[in-house]
Amino acid sequence: MTDEYIEPFWLNKKNMADAIGISVQAFSKWKVRPIKKIGRENFYLVSDVIEFVKDRATGGSNTADDVQQIKIDTLGENRRLKKEQADNLSLKNELLRGHSVPAEMASFVLGKIAAQTVSILEQIPGAIKRRLPEISNKDLDVVRKEIATCRNIASKCDQYTDEFIDEFLQDAKTGT
Repeated sequence: MTDEYIEPFWLNKKNMADAIGISVQAFSKWKVRPIKKIGRENFYLVSDVIEFVKDRATGGSNTADDVQQIKIDTLGENRRLKKEQADNLSLKNELLRGHSVPAEMASFVLGKIAAQTVSILEQIPGAIKRRLPEISNKDLDVVRKEIATCRNIASKCDQYTDEFIDEFLQDAKTGT
């Protein structure tokens, strides 16, 4: 073990690469000068790396490979950004035309409709009894049972929305 002291603000190559979000190999290609080398491990100051990156950004000590890689990365990022913007605009237009509705809104609306439907379903047995006083309680119980089934389905309408949307999207993908 070495007696050399490591400052807490020094970062080794792996930690520095992790901190700036690149691979260790990419960081190695930058050839940033370490502040200290202890054994096989190099240590870097964040300020030195920032200065190096600023130099690269302003056209300082870039190699031809660095410039080419930056151009490739920039082109790919621009394509991705433009596609994302086009997708967002297309979605916004679909919403404005009324051809699409966010799933949360659909769940909310269907939940409100289901609540109104349940209220009406609960009134049916009484209305039948008033219009047909001769109906037997046995027959009315059959109606109540069927209404309870419908009421239970309607009360879970907002829960079914996500499931049905997923099913719709699957069908749309497969073309059925």
